[in-house]
Amino acid sequence: MRGKGVILWLTGLSGAGKTTIARGVERELQARNCLVEVLDGDEIRTHVSKELGFSREDRETNIRRIGFIANRLSRNGIAVIVAAISPYRTIRDEVRMMSENFIEIYVDAPLEVCEARDVKGLYAKARSGKIKNFTGIEDPYEAPKNPEIICCTTKESIEECINKIIAELEQRDYIYNFYRTNQSIEDIVSQTLNISKSAISDNLEYQSIAEWNSLNHIALMVAIEKAYNTEISEDMMLKLTSIRAIREYALQKELFFLLSDNKSSLDKKIEKQNTNIVKNESEKKHRLNAQQQQVVIHRGLNGVFYDNTHTTLIDGQAGKLLHCGYSIHELAEYSNFEETTYLLIHKKLPTSTELEAFSKQLKEVRYIPEQVVEVIRLVQNSHPMDVLRTAVSALSSIDQKREDNTLEKTLSKGIRVIAQIPVIVATHHAIRMGRMPTPPNNRLSHAANFLYMLNDCIPSEQEVKILDRDFILHADHGSNASAFTARIATGTKADLHAAITAAIATFSGSLHGGAAESVMKMLQDIDQPELAAEYIRKLKNENLPVYGFGHRVYKTEDPRAFHLREAAKSLSFERGETKWYRILEAIVDEMRSYIDHGVDVNVDLYTCVTYHLLGIPNDLFVPVFAIGRISGWVTQVVEQLENNILIRPVLNYIGENERPYIPITER
Repeated sequence: MRGKGVILWLTGLSGAGKTTIARGVERELQARNCLVEVLDGDEIRTHVSKELGFSREDRETNIRRIGFIANRLSRNGIAVIVAAISPYRTIRDEVRMMSENFIEIYVDAPLEVCEARDVKGLYAKARSGKIKNFTGIEDPYEAPKNPEIICCTTKESIEECINKIIAELEQRDYIYNFYRTNQSIEDIVSQTLNISKSAISDNLEYQSIAEWNSLNHIALMVAIEKAYNTEISEDMMLKLTSIRAIREYALQKELFFLLSDNKSSLDKKIEKQNTNIVKNESEKKHRLNAQQQQVVIHRGLNGVFYDNTHTTLIDGQAGKLLHCGYSIHELAEYSNFEETTYLLIHKKLPTSTELEAFSKQLKEVRYIPEQVVEVIRLVQNSHPMDVLRTAVSALSSIDQKREDNTLEKTLSKGIRVIAQIPVIVATHHAIRMGRMPTPPNNRLSHAANFLYMLNDCIPSEQEVKILDRDFILHADHGSNASAFTARIATGTKADLHAAITAAIATFSGSLHGGAAESVMKMLQDIDQPELAAEYIRKLKNENLPVYGFGHRVYKTEDPRAFHLREAAKSLSFERGETKWYRILEAIVDEMRSYIDHGVDVNVDLYTCVTYHLLGIPNDLFVPVFAIGRISGWVTQVVEQLENNILIRPVLNYIGENERPYIPITER
């Protein structure tokens, strides 16, 4: 196994062939050095569920027990093969929902065939009345509607069924497909990055072309793993950032495979590979000298520290997020948005008196001027993010203290904008829906008031709690693209509204805040959980982005995603609308090989389903995200202003030098 367990759930009538197939798959996985455990239905009955009968309730209890055991084993990297009749569809779906990697396998055989195969005579005893509630006779068997695999044992041999299951595990990257590659590095790179072989040279490097981006780099690493039957560590992944490095790595793997060949064949292949890497020693020295003279380019300013901060610590390797020293998990569990905003701005948790005063201050400045409402009416048919950007810019034009950019006034303006942004979003939504905007309710909290204004009714406590937690999770995230933009604007001594307007414009991009809306569109395109795997495979094959995965900082799961996943899951089951959550889990399953290489779930994946179940329209996902993030933007602006400097990186010029100007008549 590749470090992740999986549950193979074989269901079907007694005598269909479940146990025989399970034992065959077990042998195949053991031959591949996989950790594997078979949970046979009869054995579980004998050793775990002896007190249970065969009523529907007892059968469901037995299946829950098997599911619980299977989950615990799979969490520890074990391939769990369950061979149990498990006749009821609802209980199988329940086990699926609580499992991380679940593959349902329907072992299909007609009842008359199963009876003919019955060496124990169980069907005959059931028909004579000696066995009660026997599945297929007195008790119905509910076949899966959309199993991942169907093994028809009247048309396929046991060996064919086993091979089909193994192939599915290989396809999902749960196990390796053991073969030696006949592909060249050029073949692998060309196919993975979708570029011409002629564009591939030893000097081609990661992020030097648009096609070799972070997501495709992971895809390339996965392709190399498959081609060379290896597993690339995170440290090695950071080293394999050029074709030269990849070629040398591949040579090492080829040499390993060639050790079993004869000496002359080995020498010839080594000589050929060495020729591809370095033609001669002088060429190698020439390249080394050229490299030493090159400027080091940090594309995207990746890994560049440009200032100090007291606000947010992000540890991408450990998946840790702290605000002023406090864990995001504790803030999400115990704090509220008003308190977290106070913490970000003042770098300390407030007393009850300070929090009460700060909350009151936010409520008192919620109202937006009528001139801004008129601007919203003028642009009401635009995307809500465009309306939000325009409205914030309009706030600046009627700010009587616009030219006063002192720290005190900037902070005062920032608190006012934090309070006004949710009002702008809700006001625009009301106008475009053809109703009068609902005035703010100063008896309600920040999150509650937004839902109240958005839907024109008092929200439930659960809705408020979920959205308030969402605002906390989105409040600040260090020097992300929009926060950096706000700091750049502040560095030029632009006013707060200009900096926030610039941040909103940046945040609307699909690779930043706009990704949440893109995730929901992807879910709606997929529509059904069983179609998710094929849809995601198509995106990957076409080098298209899979929204909701990957982060420039995190190399493990985004710590905020845990809370958003719990919110999406609880809302889904409470409201009886589990389809979207099941699609998400199916997508996560299909992306497992990328997750294993550091392209993990990010904050956008579960946010969209949470918003959808709260009744928030798709095109408001990003503005609602911004309602939480505004506190971080204001904090970043204030922190930049405290020790301000013009932010001015430089570009490395690689164009032609000292070209003579040629008159147009001579060109």
